[in-house]
Amino acid sequence: MFPLLLGILFSFYLPLLSYFRFIYLLIPISIALSLGLIGKKSGYGILIGFIFFSGLYVCLPRFHRENWKSAASAIPAYAIVYGVPSSMDALTYYRPDIQVKDIRALNKQTSPKTFVVLPYTTDVYGIDTFEQFPIARSFDYRGVIVLFISH
Repeated sequence: MFPLLLGILFSFYLPLLSYFRFIYLLIPISIALSLGLIGKKSGYGILIGFIFFSGLYVCLPRFHRENWKSAASAIPAYAIVYGVPSSMDALTYYRPDIQVKDIRALNKQTSPKTFVVLPYTTDVYGIDTFEQFPIARSFDYRGVIVLFISH
C-alpha cells in the first residue's frame, strides 16, 4: 500500500496516476486483500482465484505490453518513418538512428515513394493522413503496427 499512497501524494506535483505506472501493484494488493479474508467463509476461494488470475495475467502474452523492440528491429536503416513524434519514445529508445517525421505533414504531393508508418496513437489524435496510401505490407508487434507504404 505504501508505494500507492506515495504515488498519490507525488501525483499532485507529477503526472503519476497513469494506469501503467501502478499496475505492478495490482497483484500484491489483490493477494493481500484476499489474505485478509481467509477467516471468512469464502476467503480461500478468493485467494486461489486471485493467484490463478494473476498467474494468467503474468504468463499469457496477450496481456503483455507492446513489443517495441521487435517493431524497431523490423524497420530498415534507410527507411523514412512517419508517426506521432510525441508517441515514439520507445522507438527512439531502441533505434536512436531513426528520425520520426510528423505524420500530420504527410501528403500525396510531397511524400516519398516508399516509407514506413507507425500509426500508434493516431486514432487518439484523429490523424488519418496515411490512409490515402496503399499499404504494401503490414506487421503487428503486439499492438505496435508497422505499415510499409509503397505508391
